[in-house]
Amino acid sequence: MGGIERGYMELSFLHVSDVHFGVTDNDGEHERITKAIVTAVKNNSLSYDYILFTGDLAQKATATEFQQGLHWLEQLSEFAKKGIVLCPGHHDTNRTKVDSKCLRLAYGQAENFNLSKNTIENSHAHMEDFLNWCKDTHDERSFFLNTWNDNPFIDHVTHSTECGTVHFICLNSAVLSCDNEDHQKLCVDIKSLNEALNKTNTKEELVVVLSHHPSDWLVEWNKTKFNTLLGQETGPHIFCHGHVHEIDVISSSNSQGQSLFVSGAGAAYQGSKWPQFFTHLKVDFTANQTHPTVFKYSTESGQWLKNDEKSRPVMVQLPKIKATKQEDVDGINVTEANYSLLINQLIELYPNDLKDFFYKTSNKRRLPFYLSEFKPSFPFNVDHQQKCSSPDRGETSLAEQRRQEALAKKRVFYPGNIFRLVSINNEKTIIAPSRYDHILDDCDYLRENIFKGWGVCKDETAQKSFLKNAPIIQEWLEKIKNIKKGDFSIYEAGIAFTIPIISHENTGKLKLLRAKSSDAKSAGAKKFHCCPAGMLEFSSMDHFKEINFNNFKQYILKEVLEETQGHNELEKETRSLLALKRRIDQIVYNNSEQINPVEIIEKVVDLKQLDEVYFIVDAFRLRPEFIIPIDLMGGFDVNTNWEYQELEANPVIINSENDLDILANEFNFWAEPGIAAAYLSLAERLKPEGDAQHP
Repeated sequence: MGGIERGYMELSFLHVSDVHFGVTDNDGEHERITKAIVTAVKNNSLSYDYILFTGDLAQKATATEFQQGLHWLEQLSEFAKKGIVLCPGHHDTNRTKVDSKCLRLAYGQAENFNLSKNTIENSHAHMEDFLNWCKDTHDERSFFLNTWNDNPFIDHVTHSTECGTVHFICLNSAVLSCDNEDHQKLCVDIKSLNEALNKTNTKEELVVVLSHHPSDWLVEWNKTKFNTLLGQETGPHIFCHGHVHEIDVISSSNSQGQSLFVSGAGAAYQGSKWPQFFTHLKVDFTANQTHPTVFKYSTESGQWLKNDEKSRPVMVQLPKIKATKQEDVDGINVTEANYSLLINQLIELYPNDLKDFFYKTSNKRRLPFYLSEFKPSFPFNVDHQQKCSSPDRGETSLAEQRRQEALAKKRVFYPGNIFRLVSINNEKTIIAPSRYDHILDDCDYLRENIFKGWGVCKDETAQKSFLKNAPIIQEWLEKIKNIKKGDFSIYEAGIAFTIPIISHENTGKLKLLRAKSSDAKSAGAKKFHCCPAGMLEFSSMDHFKEINFNNFKQYILKEVLEETQGHNELEKETRSLLALKRRIDQIVYNNSEQINPVEIIEKVVDLKQLDEVYFIVDAFRLRPEFIIPIDLMGGFDVNTNWEYQELEANPVIINSENDLDILANEFNFWAEPGIAAAYLSLAERLKPEGDAQHP
């Protein structure tokens, strides 16, 4: 099937609604139809910026149903460049907790609603399951843009794009829902909607309003006020809703000529006796048009097919925007959705060079790291004759860019002394002195320029042409040939390590400690990583002939202390290993009450040898990394402090292979070494008893 092309001055959306996870399904058609949506998106090359979901993800608002729905949304999010926004439907409310008397009193008149509003804000038990699920999901998954934790009536999401700012005003039309007799007994919060619209500039910013119910399901007084707001000159450009059986794609204009595009998604699942729909919506700012492509499920073929009758361009008055360069928004031009596409194109073009280079998970997902067959062996021999050989990048020097950025933000640029890997096999590991600014121009420079060069290409032909002809790709491939042989001598391969901390809970679940980095990170900014993690630094005062296993443990302990006790506290003590050792000895052996993660420190101190170690290479930076998991029993209580930004421990909880698959699907929200550490260590612990290597 032919794909849907996307232009530069455009945004695209997948509008889907009413999937009802948990609905009674004796024939198995629900699973078949919802899976077929993911297949249709993939087969039709439906790349889009956002998923707009307009309610009824669940059937009875149970935790299990929301988790099933989340797993499905995660599969769709693979194709969404920027994220998911949603609003609740009446089936996302827990009707066993409904205060019918309070809610039925609220809709009668505007005065009734305003009087009841404070009561509902303070006591909305029927919405709590949905609201808590949204908050938890937002905290754990960066593609999930809603929080729904400030106001049960509305959630206003603002997002920056290459086409300017986009406002998503998500309304809760289900807040007064009590039963199946809700028609014209519902309300949206007009005051909150007014306040949200006042924060927008509709002449320059796209405004999208989402609600589960169309306006004719609202009580008459509320419907009148709502439609008036939608039709005003300062009203939204697009209104998306769900709930209805049939698709609804129209444009309406008010007396001033302000037009509103209405997208009623239809229901993606409502039983075989009803038609099933979803919509791919392209917004063309240059032509002032929306281009809905409607898909309808065919029970005969078991596929979602384009419905040409309802797929026609619709004129709408859109904001006049000034396009922003994509790199100013995403930084590197390769977004979450097309990261996998880049990997697949490279494998297609260079099958021999990249054979087994990108790690393949049990469900055949390709992850952006190389798992080497070699293991580090101590001591590491330090070769001081190996000189730094970083290429001269001239005006494109990434190190110089970072230095200038740090200056502008009044931060310190760390040029640091770092050990680099020279060669590795199962018998000997050789390292040499290097500098962090050289590593930036040899490793990080590769990723930055591969992603930027590929990301600005308009279509697949241009993308593949870049991958075939760009000198940066040939440089990258040449280094990979040597890496597979354990030879890192041709570039400044700064050595890093990650120590994933895994708690074995009393419930049988596994919990992995992670943190989301601040934007101060040169690599992996605003991405998840396992903690602790660091690089093999050294002071100009240190003259090592070798790094033995005890030295390596001191590096680990330094990072444990920095990332749990605070960077500033140890700033003066981390440049000398001898000073660090004295500090660690004082904490561990005096059992200082100031240290929180004592058990982690003791585990590191007790390490005798590397029974379980993974040696990986970040696929695009080509930075080598040693991964050494540590197991704790019964949980951990620790705060992380990664790159000057204090964050509470943000664990990943894994209970099954399915959870691991979900983790792999979210690889684009992790720093590459972070997803390698998380996936490899957790996969090992999910193996059947007797097969696993860990204690």
